[in-house]
Amino acid sequence: MITMRKLIFFIMVGFIIVLLITVNNNSMSQNAIQQNIPLETYVGKWYINMTTFPMWLKGDKKNPTFNYTIQTKNEKPTLHGDVQYFNKKGKLKHITGFDKPMNDYNTAFQWRGKGFLWLFKSNWSIIAYHREQQWAIMYFEKTLATPEGYDVFSKQKQLDDKTLETINKKLEELGLKENLKMLKQE
Repeated sequence: MITMRKLIFFIMVGFIIVLLITVNNNSMSQNAIQQNIPLETYVGKWYINMTTFPMWLKGDKKNPTFNYTIQTKNEKPTLHGDVQYFNKKGKLKHITGFDKPMNDYNTAFQWRGKGFLWLFKSNWSIIAYHREQQWAIMYFEKTLATPEGYDVFSKQKQLDDKTLETINKKLEELGLKENLKMLKQE
């Protein structure tokens, strides 16, 4: 039988766990570019071409993509994000959530999970963007569940030589070229 004391203890522990999971350090990257990117630009499928994120580098999750639509949430346009990848058995998996713009340029966002992932949130920002070649470099902040890191994502499944050259120059400028690993999109 659970005593009142034990019940209160379990409620307090649960509250502390939820609080720790949802802590927001509000330190949105100071590196977010000040270039206006219309929210509509993000709509569609984006391939993760380069990354520092261990989840993509381990090799058991293949062909990761960001898939965005615009939805109205709390009367404001917000990105609905569906991260897709294939597990080692070849089954398509999804991580869904909402990416709320945190600045007027649409270059800093706060992601909050959808469904049972609603307890989780993370901050990310665009630190470089090329409109014509349709690629961006994203910085994502450390959370309780993930390290900080970077992704290069583009509309190209495989980067062509000219785009790769431009990205590599930008990565060198930012001092990130050695950090990111190329992902093979199949």
